[in-house]
Amino acid sequence: RVYDVAWAPNGRSLLSVGQVGGFVWSLDGPRVALEGDELMRACWHVDGSTVFTGSSQGKIDVRSAADGALATTLDTSQDDEVYGLEMPSDHLLAGAGNTMQLWDVARAE
Repeated sequence: RVYDVAWAPNGRSLLSVGQVGGFVWSLDGPRVALEGDELMRACWHVDGSTVFTGSSQGKIDVRSAADGALATTLDTSQDDEVYGLEMPSDHLLAGAGNTMQLWDVARAE
């Protein structure tokens, strides 16, 4: 079951997440698997090098788009799923539970 999809900023890759993980699908290379259960939302860093996945447990994983390696996990401190993820600039906007949170990704806070 697929829950969310997002095009890369360069239009050459697609990010999909769902019930049993996710994938980065590239027109230029192999498919990259993203591990995780109940990945509900997904978005790309504006530079296309990083992907963000939001889980049903209120966690946001920050991963390499090239190989899926986990860089860090952001905790929304909510007992509810991540309902929205957007990165319109150098900050990540997340909706989880009854909150909206803005993360400075460079500082991961």
